[in-house]
Amino acid sequence: MSTLLIQLIGPFQSWGTNSRGIERYSDSEPSKSGVVGLLAAAMGIDRQDWLGLEPLANLSVHVRHDSSGIPLQDFQTAKNVIIANHPTKTGNSISNRHFLADTAFLVALEGSDCSVLKKIQEGLKYPSGILSLGRKAYIPSESIYIENGIFEDDPKHIFSTFPWIVKNLSEKEKTTPEEFLCSFETKERIGVMKIDQPYTSFSERKFRPRFVISEWVKYQNT
Repeated sequence: MSTLLIQLIGPFQSWGTNSRGIERYSDSEPSKSGVVGLLAAAMGIDRQDWLGLEPLANLSVHVRHDSSGIPLQDFQTAKNVIIANHPTKTGNSISNRHFLADTAFLVALEGSDCSVLKKIQEGLKYPSGILSLGRKAYIPSESIYIENGIFEDDPKHIFSTFPWIVKNLSEKEKTTPEEFLCSFETKERIGVMKIDQPYTSFSERKFRPRFVISEWVKYQNT
């Protein structure tokens, strides 16, 4: 198996898997559907193109929390929004938008076909579209692309050795972590169930469950 690393760093991120109604929540880490959508945007794959999306959806997505950030929310009113089931009518949409501030995640994309990972890496280096961290307004503060980011190694070992990606800290904040909270996607039905596995084009907005195991991984700061 091959693994591609990407970094998701920004002042604001929002990864909602339960975002209908007035409360628009964010998960505490990037969702798989969100990551796949981000990769598709970089590669110029249309949201209706399941043939292009499927190889990305088949990857396993693992996450290291380099900075879990602070959960916040704001109150938004959007005017002249088309009302569902009434395409000729508009109204105001009021919602509480939850998001994460000052977060940094190291994401490992694991798959058996290294050529897919190389295409993703090329797309991230020269993206076809604007990349965002869960919402269009949330732009990364650092490049998502990591040079020489493909490894023939186990994601857990990579997470234990890859340098801490948090930057621009004051001297008081630069204490290197002893361990990282990490989430690993598993093919077994154990751990936490998340409804964020794409199995058809994004235009249909349908997702299946997948399972994630979280654990603390000791950082071998060499």
